[in-house]
Amino acid sequence: MTHNGSVATLPPLTSTQEHFLKKYLLEIQLVKELHLLNDANCCQLLGAPFKVATTTKSQPPLLSFFFSNFITTFPFITNNPIEDQRKFWQDTLQPFITSFNTKPISESQDRVEHTTKRKQVNTKILSGLLIFFNSMITTKNELSYWQDNTRLKPTDVGKLDGMLRNPESQPHHKPVGLTEYASMKFVNNLYVNIVAVRSVDKKSFTLFDDQHNYEFIIQVVGKQDDKYSSYFITRHYSQFSNLHTNLTKQFPGIIKTQVNNLPSKSKHDEGTSNTLVREKLRLALRGYLRSLITHADIIHYSAFITFITHDRFTRLAQADINDYNDRIKHESTLIDTQYQFQQQTTKVMVQLTADFEAVKHNLVMNPQAITEIFQELGKTSDVHKLSPVLNTFNEWCKLQISSTIYHTFLSQDNSNEWFSKCRKFHKLFPYSLVYGILRFTNPVKIVSKVIDLLLVEWPSFSWSGKKQSHNLLSMIFIMLLDEDLNDYEKELSQLREGKLSDDDDKFACVFSRFDQYIELSYIDIGHIKTESIEQARDIFDTVLSTQLIQPPLPKPIIEQITSTPDLHLAFKQYWQLQVRKRDKNLFKQLWLEPELTRLIKDFFTIFYQPLMEIFGKCDVHLVFSSFHKFMDDLMNLVTNITNEGIYYMSSFEIYDSLKSLLDKHEDILWEFLHNMYCKDDQQLFLKLIQWMEKYLVMIRLKFVNPQAVTVTLSSSVPIDHQLFLQQLNCRISKIIEKRRLFKEYTSTTTTTVQEKIDEDWKVMNDGIFGNSINGQDIGVDTEDLQEFNELTKLENLQSKQTPNLVEQELLSRLAKLDNGDDLGTSELDKLESCFESQLKELFQNIDI
Repeated sequence: MTHNGSVATLPPLTSTQEHFLKKYLLEIQLVKELHLLNDANCCQLLGAPFKVATTTKSQPPLLSFFFSNFITTFPFITNNPIEDQRKFWQDTLQPFITSFNTKPISESQDRVEHTTKRKQVNTKILSGLLIFFNSMITTKNELSYWQDNTRLKPTDVGKLDGMLRNPESQPHHKPVGLTEYASMKFVNNLYVNIVAVRSVDKKSFTLFDDQHNYEFIIQVVGKQDDKYSSYFITRHYSQFSNLHTNLTKQFPGIIKTQVNNLPSKSKHDEGTSNTLVREKLRLALRGYLRSLITHADIIHYSAFITFITHDRFTRLAQADINDYNDRIKHESTLIDTQYQFQQQTTKVMVQLTADFEAVKHNLVMNPQAITEIFQELGKTSDVHKLSPVLNTFNEWCKLQISSTIYHTFLSQDNSNEWFSKCRKFHKLFPYSLVYGILRFTNPVKIVSKVIDLLLVEWPSFSWSGKKQSHNLLSMIFIMLLDEDLNDYEKELSQLREGKLSDDDDKFACVFSRFDQYIELSYIDIGHIKTESIEQARDIFDTVLSTQLIQPPLPKPIIEQITSTPDLHLAFKQYWQLQVRKRDKNLFKQLWLEPELTRLIKDFFTIFYQPLMEIFGKCDVHLVFSSFHKFMDDLMNLVTNITNEGIYYMSSFEIYDSLKSLLDKHEDILWEFLHNMYCKDDQQLFLKLIQWMEKYLVMIRLKFVNPQAVTVTLSSSVPIDHQLFLQQLNCRISKIIEKRRLFKEYTSTTTTTVQEKIDEDWKVMNDGIFGNSINGQDIGVDTEDLQEFNELTKLENLQSKQTPNLVEQELLSRLAKLDNGDDLGTSELDKLESCFESQLKELFQNIDI
C-alpha cells in the first residue's frame, strides 16, 4: 500500500531498522488511542454497535478495527438476536462504561494487595495489541526479514532425546545443605530452614507450665555482601503460635492477606519407625517462616527478631544431625518423584513431537486446521480410538494433571495444610443433593430464578432524585464493603489515638498530605511511582518527600518519621488504610449504579445461559456423579500416600498411582466432551474455535496477500536524515540493552530447588510448543513475546513493597536507561501523521 500526497523521503533503512521503526509508530499510535478509553464518551469513538453522535471525532484506526473484528464478533455475543445485541451494547455496556469512567477510582500501586491497576492493565493491553498489530502489519523491506526467519526446520527434539536417553546427565537438583550458602535463596538477606525435629521429655507440673513434646530446630543464615553468618535455634509449636498472635496484632493487614496461615497440627504426623516425626508440620512451619521473611516490616519487628535470635547455638548434636539426614533423604525422594514425572512426560513429548511434525506444515499454512482437529471430538466417541496426535496429546495432559496434583498436595511445604482444607470441603460438599438437582430439575431455570431474585429492583423512597440500584445483590456487596470501611475506620482511629496521637497538631501537615495523595489522578501517582523507582526508595518515603505534592513537608518532620521505626510504620499503615478506604467508597458508589445491575444480568444471559443449555442436554448429572467418584478416589489415594505411602513408596510407585487414577476416569470425561460437541445445536464451540482462527488468518495475511497489510514509512514534513538515523539506532540500542539486563537478572537470580524444577518443566514444554511451532512460523516476532514476558516480570517487581537488592538494582538500571540522556524522538514522530492516515486506508480495504 502506498500513501498519496506530498511526502518527504527517508534515508535507506535495513529490514531490522524498518521493523523497529514500524513498531515504534504502532506503539505511539496505540498509546494515543488507549488514552482515549479513559474518556467518558470513549464508546462513541469505537463506533458501531455503540451509539455514535454526529459530532464524534474520527475513529481511532487500530482500536476500532480490533473492536469491530474481534470483540463484537465474539460468538457468545453474536449468538443472540440482533436486537438483543444492540440493547447489550447501547443500553447496558455503554452507560456502564460512561458511568465508570467518570469515577476517579484509584490506580495507585501503594495498596498492600497486588491488585491489577487500570494503568497496569493498559500496559498489558498495549503490549498485547502491539504484538498483534506488529505481527499483522508489515513494510516492504520487513517482508524479507520475516521470510529469512520463517523457513520451516525439522523439529528440534535433540534436547528432549537427551533428557530421555541420558537422564543421569541432566542436572539433578537436591535440597540445599547446611553450609551450601551460595545455593541458598536469601530474602531480605535472610535464609531460614527447619532442619530437624527434636523430641523432648518435658512434663508440666502446674496448669500454667508450657507443655510440649517436640522442638523444631531452625537454621538462620544472614548475608551481608559476600559474607554469611549461620546459627541454630529451637522453637516449639506454642512459640510459633505466640509469634503469630503478636504479628497479627501488629500487622493485621499483612498477616491476614499476604502470609501463609499458621499451620495446625496433624493427627497423622508420626512418621514411620520413629523417624520423620512431625515431618508434615516441619515443612508447613518452614513455609510459614519463609512467607514471613518476605516482608521487611516483619523482620525488623522486635518480637520476630527475638524469635529468630534468642538462645542461639552454632553446632548440632549428633542425634539432630542424624534426624536432619533422614529428613534430607525424604525431601530428596519428593524431588525424585517430580523428576520421575518429568522423565515419563519426556517420553510422551518426544512421541508427540514426532506426531505433531506430520500436521505442523498444515497447521501453520492453513489456520483452519485447528477446526479440523477440533471436529474430531464429534467423530470419535471412544478415547482409545483417537488419532495419533490427539491420543499422544491426551497422554501428555494426564501427565501434566497428575504432576500438578503431586506438586499441589504432596511436594510443597504447605501441601498438607492445603490438602486438609480440600478434603474437608470434599466431605462437606452435598454431592447427593446437587446430583438430585441436576437429574430432576432444570439447572438453567433454577439459576435464572436465583439471578432474577438477586437482581430484582426494590422500591426506592429516596428523595434525592438520583436513580440508584436497590437490589439484593448490590445490598450484599454494599454490606460487605461497609464492614470493611468500619474496620478501616476503627484501625484509623486506633492509630490516631495511639501511636499517631498529636496534641499539638504537629503532624497535621502529614495527614493533609495523605489526603492530597489519595485524590491524585493515576497519572500523577504514576509519576510518584517512577520517582521512587529512580531513587530506589519505598513509595511511602517518596510520598513524604516528593515535590509533586504541595506544600512540601518540613524537613524536621520527615527526619523524625524516617528515623523512628515505630512512627514510620504507623504512618505507613495509616496511609495505606486511607487509600483502601477511598477505593472501597468508590466501589460502593459503583454498586449503587443501575448500569452495573443491568450489565451483570446481561452477562449472565449472554455467557452463562448458553453454556448451561448445552450442559443440560449432555446428562450432566452422570458426569457429576463420575466426578464425585473421581474426587473420592483422589482424596483416598492422596490420604494414603501422605499418611503412609510417602515414607516407603518409590518415586515411580507414587507417579504410577496418580497416573493410573487418571487412566481409570478418562473415559467419562471424553464421553462428556463428545456429547457436548454433538449436542451443541448452535455450534457455539465450533464458532469459538473459528473466531480464534481469525487471529492466525490476520497474522498470516502478510505472507498470503502482503499488499493488503503493507505500509510505506514516510513523512509529510522534511526530516533531518542524520538525526533520524541516530534517534532510531539509539532506540534500538535501548531495547537491546533492556533485553540484556533482563537476561542478566534472570541468570544471576538464586532460585530454590522447586523453582529449578519448574524451570525444567518450562524447558520441556517449550520443547514441544516452542520448537515444534515457533512464533515466527505463524508470523509473530519471538522477541515481541519475550518483551511481553519481561513486562510481566517488571510489573511484578514494581508491585513488590520491598524488592531485594538484585531486584532494586534491575529496577534502578532500567529507570536510568529509560530516563537517560538520549537524542529524543522528534524526527521519528514526524512520521506519525502519515502513518495514521495509511492505517485508516489500510483497514478500510481489509475484509476478513
